[in-house]
Amino acid sequence: MIGSDQELVISARFRGPATSANGGFAAGCIASFLDGPVKVRLHKPPPLDTPLAVRELERGVELVDGDDVVLSAASTAALNTTVPDIDLAAARSAVAALDDLNRHPAPTCFVCGPERPDGLRIFPGVIAEGVVATRWTPPRDLTDGDGVLPNPIVWAALDCPGGWALTASSRETDFFPALVEQSVDIVDPIRIDDDLLVVGWRTGAEERRMFANVALIDDEGRVRAMCQQTCYAMETTWAQ
Repeated sequence: MIGSDQELVISARFRGPATSANGGFAAGCIASFLDGPVKVRLHKPPPLDTPLAVRELERGVELVDGDDVVLSAASTAALNTTVPDIDLAAARSAVAALDDLNRHPAPTCFVCGPERPDGLRIFPGVIAEGVVATRWTPPRDLTDGDGVLPNPIVWAALDCPGGWALTASSRETDFFPALVEQSVDIVDPIRIDDDLLVVGWRTGAEERRMFANVALIDDEGRVRAMCQQTCYAMETTWAQ
């Protein structure tokens, strides 16, 4: 049961764009109030350093800023995401091209911002059409006392690679894939010593809505966490 005075504050450390939270991190924060696989809808950019009320719903929970719903979450079924066949050696060594990092639309993003030495530093490289991947080890300072990565960090790690997959080979375009819905299934806890492969792949599009999946895979080939996401193509000017 969620208390009527329950509040949540997202620190500016966990920003995506300069003035709002990373969508995956914010989604993971609200998802932590529910058990099992969860689907989260982002209704507006999550504000930073702002007390947000946590409100229980009949079938879920929502995060509220005054009269505005910021995010809403509900439990969902286990995800059945099949990872595409890829060259594992190429995937492990892949990294974003320097030109892409130099023109990053959100260089201070907690997850994939090149200007964030204190971030997750997930920089996926293109390994096939609409498919990106990279090797990643969780930062030690972000795990809990048992060496397990908190759910909001896992959700964040599963966010941006989907966006990179959606814009793979499309850096000349003027859109940014803003996350609007994310479903995550953490199959096994992610630990501090895990050597992970992050894979994101595009799954389709419908007008300005775009769809992608992301998986965190351990060195034994097991999918440890997976994500299905919907993004909306927002107009942007890529950094020069």
